[in-house]
Amino acid sequence: EVDQVYARRRTLASGATEVLDLNGAALKDGFGTNLNFLTLCMVLIINEDTPNADGTPATPNTTNLTIGAGTNQIPNVLGSVGATKVMRPGDIFFSCNFGASGIALITPGTGDELQIVNGSGAANNYRVILAGRST
Repeated sequence: EVDQVYARRRTLASGATEVLDLNGAALKDGFGTNLNFLTLCMVLIINEDTPNADGTPATPNTTNLTIGAGTNQIPNVLGSVGATKVMRPGDIFFSCNFGASGIALITPGTGDELQIVNGSGAANNYRVILAGRST
């Protein structure tokens, strides 16, 4: 049973790197509660801008995102520690396993981070949804 969900539209500056810490105080759910994943069950990342508030199309992303690697990478998200996935504009990455071990068991401090790197040339707006368990 999933009891933790993180869903956001995020923006990365040109050439920027960000790290999503799944077991720290950085990620909050829609109610402002800290998320502390211990089992990651679902990852969805979309390298595509969302429409403007008035419904008109937004300017499409022009840079690639690279997910994975990093210092305290979550194991098994991309198959192995150290693995990366390049996402071109319009690409979608989706992985899901709602079994007992999910996609990956989170190890606080050593295996709890998802790194996302934007290529150079322009800012990138992407969407991310993470779901899992706190036990």
